[in-house]
Amino acid sequence: MDTRYECSQTQETPLLTRMETVLTPYKLRVDSLMKPIVGESSEYMAADRPQSLLTNLTADMLLVEAQRWDSTVVMAFVNVGGIRSALPKGAITYGDVLEMLPFENRLFLMTLSGSQVRSLFLDLIRCGGEGFSGATVVGYLSTVQPERSMVEKLLVNGKPVVDTASYRIATLDYLAEGNDGFLTLRQGTQRLRPEGNVVIRELFLHYLAEEREKGKAVSAKIDDRIILKTEK
Repeated sequence: MDTRYECSQTQETPLLTRMETVLTPYKLRVDSLMKPIVGESSEYMAADRPQSLLTNLTADMLLVEAQRWDSTVVMAFVNVGGIRSALPKGAITYGDVLEMLPFENRLFLMTLSGSQVRSLFLDLIRCGGEGFSGATVVGYLSTVQPERSMVEKLLVNGKPVVDTASYRIATLDYLAEGNDGFLTLRQGTQRLRPEGNVVIRELFLHYLAEEREKGKAVSAKIDDRIILKTEK
């Protein structure tokens, strides 16, 4: 005897209706959380190496927000891997920001010597570039012999890095542990994870709100902060 059960479209309809009835309040609640407009973008931005509009925007934002906590911060570093989606042109919703920065990474501050800053940028060059703000670097990347990669020129706030000087930097707690190739960040001193709402996503939302209050759309540009030479 054939015991297979065939569900007709007529039989499916009441089930789908009941499901919709159950799920609709949850969908409305999610929409109410995700769809509010929190800012505006001047153009579509995506993350890429060695630099991109979105990594530059995120690093520039982090530098501005970190300086609210510590005015001595001169550089900020973020990783491409922590940015999970692009930012649309025009209206930005809370859901857009959540998709872009879904992780609970928090602001982390530390101090590096000039020689450690140089080593950090060598880490960055070997990764093919990551997001940073407050510095300008010219480097050479050897994919065949990574040990040949080098920092050729490095400026912080337009001035050459002094190996014996100290530099206060901002980054994510995840990177402060040496993850994603940022090995030198393990060596930082005067390490501090500020108290309060310092999740990077929330800092980004605050930055958007500040720009929106000024009537501005957030924007970024490709500039000379990193020039990466590679093998021909």
